[in-house]
Order: sequence, then C-alpha cells, then structure tokens
Amino acid sequence: MSAGVGMMESEGPIVAVRLIRANPPAARERGAAHEAHSSEIDGTDALARPTDPLTSEGLDTAEGRSRMGDLYARAGLIPEAIFEYRRSVDLEPANAVRHFKLGLAYQSIRQFDAALASYQEAARLEPDSAWAHAAVSIVHAKMGHSDQAFDSYRTVKNLDDEMAEGLLEVILQYGNFHEV
Repeated sequence: MSAGVGMMESEGPIVAVRLIRANPPAARERGAAHEAHSSEIDGTDALARPTDPLTSEGLDTAEGRSRMGDLYARAGLIPEAIFEYRRSVDLEPANAVRHFKLGLAYQSIRQFDAALASYQEAARLEPDSAWAHAAVSIVHAKMGHSDQAFDSYRTVKNLDDEMAEGLLEVILQYGNFHEV
C-alpha cells in the first residue's frame, strides 16, 4: 500500500504532498482534472486564478498584511501575527482597527505596554469607539493603573452604557478598586 492511501481529504496540504510523493503521475492527473473541472464551472483559467486568499488583495497591502496577521493569530503564532500587524499599521497608520488588532496580539502575550500604546492609538483615531476605550481600560487595570482604568471606563460609559456594565466587572477583577 502506498503512502497517502486511506488518508482523509480534510487533512489538508500535508496529504497532497504525501500523495504527490507516493504517486506523482496519478496525483498530477487528478490535479489537472480538478483544475479543468474548476475552469468549466466558473469559466476562468484555473492557473490564472489566485489560490492564496491574500493574493487578491496583495500581501504588501495593509489589508493583505492584516489578513496574514489574522491567520497567524488564529494559528497561535503570535510573534508572526505581531510582525504582520505592525507591517499593516506601517502601511496604513490611520486605521484604528489595525492598531486594535496589534494591541490584541500584544495583550495575548502579556506585553501590556505595547498593547496599551496600540489601543490608545486606536482610541485616538476613533474617539467614539467604545471597544478601543474598553481595551485601554482593561490593560490599565491589568497593569494596576486604577485611576487610568476608571478614566477609560468613564469614557466607555459615556459611549455605550451596556458595554460599560460588562467592562466594570472585568476591570474590578484585576485590583482592589473601591470607587467608580
């Protein structure tokens, strides 16, 4: 029995590599048949279609870098995600969402100073974003900065009362806060 036989299709690219190594001509024929069938279905040249979801946007665009960061973050590759998010921010520094994603990545590895700077920039760019101000509040609370945490909390309360209720519960768990 050759390698790759009996493997499930859901195992992804590794299976394809195993199949190609095990039986190159058959794998190539299956691949060519699939490409031809795909072209018949949508009327495009299969080889001209991008196979990478980033190709349509271009990797060296802010959107492409952000999407790549998202992929790395979902895979748990946070340093790689941070690299891509930083590139995204460099390419489009006025985009609050890109700064927010960078902050999330930094926060996930407990780099609170960097996370705070990213969230603060997102809040500066989008002053009406309750999410950005809530993130600033949470990081301040995690860092033990109670006054700053409550300043940001008050901003969130002015923007979104419902979000503020949940935020208060979150920031209270990080310290001995007595007043709001």
